[in-house]
Amino acid sequence: MKTKEIGLRRELRRKKISKTILTVVLTTIAVTQFYPLLWMVLFSLKDNPEIFRGNFFPGAFRTENYVAAWKHSKLGRAFFNSFYITVFTVVLSLLLSSMTAYAVTRMRWKLRRTVYIYALLGLHIPIHAALLPLMLTMKSVGLLGSRWAVILPYTAFNMSFCVMIFSGFMETINLSVSNLYGQYNTNLGIVGAALTMSIIPTVTLYMLMSNRVQQELTGAAIKG
Repeated sequence: MKTKEIGLRRELRRKKISKTILTVVLTTIAVTQFYPLLWMVLFSLKDNPEIFRGNFFPGAFRTENYVAAWKHSKLGRAFFNSFYITVFTVVLSLLLSSMTAYAVTRMRWKLRRTVYIYALLGLHIPIHAALLPLMLTMKSVGLLGSRWAVILPYTAFNMSFCVMIFSGFMETINLSVSNLYGQYNTNLGIVGAALTMSIIPTVTLYMLMSNRVQQELTGAAIKG
């Protein structure tokens, strides 16, 4: 009986140590990931002398940097352009990739597997390799300098990833159910304020949707 109790205590002690080590490691990773965001926020609240002196904390929190950044860097228009491009890119990507995924997972035809593999080949093409051809193509069709010069390439490069995600999702559905930039002021603190405001939507969206994205990636990987 005593031997069993000793073994149980050792097991609990081992689990406690493992949990402590895991907590320390995860905390270190969290701090490492959070530090750049904290640095940027503090950077945005300084003036130039404080920045060049290398002060970590600002002497005074200069919130006027955010007002100046919004006024002089045209962030309002930048946010609108980002919203416009994002909405159309998401709608087109979802529409086209969902139809493609349905065709290669639910419809029975000879080349469906070949088309699926062909669609996934886009994951291996770096977007930087296509920048020059894309620019020349957009210029030739008169779209260079417009929002659609961004929307169309974004949609095309998202297709492979979206098809993979949708295909993994559709494989889990029961078949009977499915049949139913601007100019910046010379104040570096203002530049920091502009950068901080520009990343807020991205960070917020990631925090809200990160678990769902990980679940879909895992499901697509297993089905693929």
